[in-house]
Amino acid sequence: YDRDGAIKLRDVMFLVRPVPNDEAEAALFKKIANRTLATPDTWEVALSTGEDKKETWTRLISENKLGALAMLRNLGNMEKANVEKEVIEEGLSRLNAAMLLPLDFLKAACAAPEFSRQIEETMLKGYSNLPKLPGKTLFIVDVSGSMSCPVSASSSFNRMQVASAMTLLASNQCENFELVCTAGNDMDRVCASKRINYPAKGFDLTKQINEAASSLGGGGIFTRQCLEWCANEFQGQEFDRIIIFSDSQDCDFPDKQTPKPFGKRNYICDISAHTRGVNYQGVWTAEISGWSEHFLSFIASLEGIENAFGEED
Repeated sequence: YDRDGAIKLRDVMFLVRPVPNDEAEAALFKKIANRTLATPDTWEVALSTGEDKKETWTRLISENKLGALAMLRNLGNMEKANVEKEVIEEGLSRLNAAMLLPLDFLKAACAAPEFSRQIEETMLKGYSNLPKLPGKTLFIVDVSGSMSCPVSASSSFNRMQVASAMTLLASNQCENFELVCTAGNDMDRVCASKRINYPAKGFDLTKQINEAASSLGGGGIFTRQCLEWCANEFQGQEFDRIIIFSDSQDCDFPDKQTPKPFGKRNYICDISAHTRGVNYQGVWTAEISGWSEHFLSFIASLEGIENAFGEED
């Protein structure tokens, strides 16, 4: 990061004036001041020097010098360089998934489908310390038209893909679960929902959600109507929690049609980047914004469930 720009690394150090904790740090700070730091052995540096790409990727993986995100983002480049399959699988097996988002794995699986099984196994292994949610959970995934919008101006992934990735992860942590996809018809103001009778686990779950989306229309989510449909569909069943993944663009709201969730606890996870969304104060146990895997830790904390995610094994 120490480049010949207007502001150099030494300038930042002189500004914040860090105090070294030991002789090693003092020596490091001196190198920063004198600009004698050694060039780091990173994949960017190695490849920019013109080294053989296959040998470079192989060496970095075998020496465990490739970061988790760099490993996932460069699977396609490794394939182009003809890196051995066993070497790539070795690199995937070493990833620290606790520092990555579910969407990072989904992106990698889309870019390198040949390694989707290994990517999935790595993700689930890395998230093994996420809290397990006991009892029965109902997932409701919004597949309405607005969910096809990109999560940001620079992203190639949309809101539904983010919702699918979060559902994928949450389903793996739930003891028992049901899955419903929902959209509707804006003109008629009628909800359309579909129950996935045999929901898969892993990346196959995202395929089921995509298939359901194609048959439910492009209208918005009708939260109240969807919950009424679910209550009728699952008559006699009790749910310990209901979790809705949506961008909170609720088409029932203008008519003051307040939803009535029927789980013991009820959550809505807003995966959009809106600064404002529909807010039904007092209706939900919690309204959660964002698409981090830590939403599971948050739910577990509210429910008094032990959570060891992020701790060392």
